[in-house]
Amino acid sequence: MKKITLVSSLLIAILFGTFQNSFAAKSAPSVFSVTFASKAYWDGPSKSCLNRDKGCCFHLEVGGGGILAPGQIIGTITTSGSNTLLFSFSKSSGITPATFADLFKNGQFILDGTGTFAEDLLSQLGLSSSFTLSAGNYSYSQNGDTIVVTFKY
Repeated sequence: MKKITLVSSLLIAILFGTFQNSFAAKSAPSVFSVTFASKAYWDGPSKSCLNRDKGCCFHLEVGGGGILAPGQIIGTITTSGSNTLLFSFSKSSGITPATFADLFKNGQFILDGTGTFAEDLLSQLGLSSSFTLSAGNYSYSQNGDTIVVTFKY
């Protein structure tokens, strides 16, 4: 009888632990280091952002620490709640003043064309391979040096 009780207790503990771990994994958002490029789109065959007149491109950051190109922002992106992406970066080291002036106007982040993403980033974020952001004005907040753009889709 003691063996049955012990085995039953052990099975319940394992099942409870598995439930807690799977719940925690699904509820905790993952944060990914990314590069944002304005006036660009993600080109799957070349695996890079290519220039265009409008829009933007997001891809996983590789290396980092280099000099920011015009229109480039280095930051992090995560999903938050229902149909929301949060893009965070440092105003002093993640964006140039010229890029900030170009993209942030009248208290809004201005996306002037479709936002595209690298396939591996979409997969990491759990988004469809056809996902894009629509052109438009998006809200942002600033807390000290950190800026967070909220993309509702």
